[in-house]
Amino acid sequence: LKRRPVTTTTTTTMRSKVFASLAKRGEKGALLFARTWKRQNVRRSAMASKRRSKTVVKNAMNFPQNVSNFFTPLLAFTKANELEKRSESAYLEYPDSEGKILFSKPSEKANGLVTISQFGPNWRSLRFNDVEQGLAYVVDEEIMDGKVLAYEYLRAMAAATAAKRRLDFSDEEEEDRKEVNETKDKMLMIGMGSGALPFFMETHFSDEFEMETVEHDPVVIEAIERTCFNGNAIPFRCVVDDAREYLETKVMNGSLDIISMDAFDGGGNVPEHLISRAFFRLCGEKLKNNNNNQRSPSMFIMNCFNGVRGSTARAFVHVVCARLEKSIGPVMTIPIHDQPCNVIVVALLKKEEREEEEDIRAQYSRDAIARSAREAFKLGNAEEWDAGKRVEGLFWVVDCDEKEKTMREIEPPLLNTNTNTKKKKKNVEGKYRGRNGTYMPKEFAENIEVYEGQTTDAHSYDDNIEKRR
Repeated sequence: LKRRPVTTTTTTTMRSKVFASLAKRGEKGALLFARTWKRQNVRRSAMASKRRSKTVVKNAMNFPQNVSNFFTPLLAFTKANELEKRSESAYLEYPDSEGKILFSKPSEKANGLVTISQFGPNWRSLRFNDVEQGLAYVVDEEIMDGKVLAYEYLRAMAAATAAKRRLDFSDEEEEDRKEVNETKDKMLMIGMGSGALPFFMETHFSDEFEMETVEHDPVVIEAIERTCFNGNAIPFRCVVDDAREYLETKVMNGSLDIISMDAFDGGGNVPEHLISRAFFRLCGEKLKNNNNNQRSPSMFIMNCFNGVRGSTARAFVHVVCARLEKSIGPVMTIPIHDQPCNVIVVALLKKEEREEEEDIRAQYSRDAIARSAREAFKLGNAEEWDAGKRVEGLFWVVDCDEKEKTMREIEPPLLNTNTNTKKKKKNVEGKYRGRNGTYMPKEFAENIEVYEGQTTDAHSYDDNIEKRR
């Protein structure tokens, strides 16, 4: 969730990374947005509530003969309501005017004024200038709850990384892998934000991942420690350094299984030196080459702004995908259906030592990644929300052209588990829930002033990057 000011000749308006926030903030077009885009969600919620009511009434008719069946739906309904209070939608209920500033300090980096605002008793919002960069949920004694991950796009990133690990090990291999010396996947997170994602991963998946976070702004770390950990040090590994310099000087080649990046500055843009072809090649060098084993390829995963077809924001996604495909390997995209102003981009490290007999993305069918995400979250005791739903809309990216800033998205083929079946699912143009790929729906551009996106020059960033930093 990020907000960026746009100065015009007559007025100053706001652009949002998660446009659901506009309905909360009361911005221009918010009511129209709520009526057009939320209608289906409201209808689904009403139908689900009606079904739950019918279940309760039906079981009540059997009371007291079947006491267990009477109370089970009531308990489930109560638990669902409690968990909803820990979601992004609950945070969006608070108007911006209710925010109470807990921390404010200018950054010496490109982040502008770093602030932490309190909404209600539990929510803490991190902002660079007017751009919201993170959201944390604190509990007793002002300590962040590591089980809460509110942002939908962060949920998708967490689900995808956990699914990658789960794809490597079946149930039968769980005990065997514990006897291996190197049992954990090594993951580097670029950009700490509010600390919600690294703390969530540390809370639930510390047995699966050896994680480290790189944050270049010490003011951000100070803000989170003071407002989200009651002045104590953050409870996960975090180093203060520029991500590119850290990778160049502190990380060995071929040592990482996953690189996760969610990095934006005070203007809502990704720093240019972190989206250059040189930087992506550097990330590819640091990822582990799994040619000699049966494990899935190492992964680079990144959060991007999204846009409608033909927009600057969407062109940025296409350029990033093209650079990742050339520098690291085959690319996939994951839509954020309820908040399509974000899109998650995933690149898998290509295997160059031999010709590929099949696409290295073959493991990543929609059913496989959704199932693996659910299994991983169950093992990690992280079942507040359905991880499978966050990644089940996966697309494969093909025909990337950096110069033209174009690409196509196709549905992954189904995994063929029946060796006697000769027919295979044909790759067709990707459509999911009535949408063409991961493009932002036109309703957003028509009813809401959307984020224009940062301009990307397809051929300049590798030339004298230091001057652009």
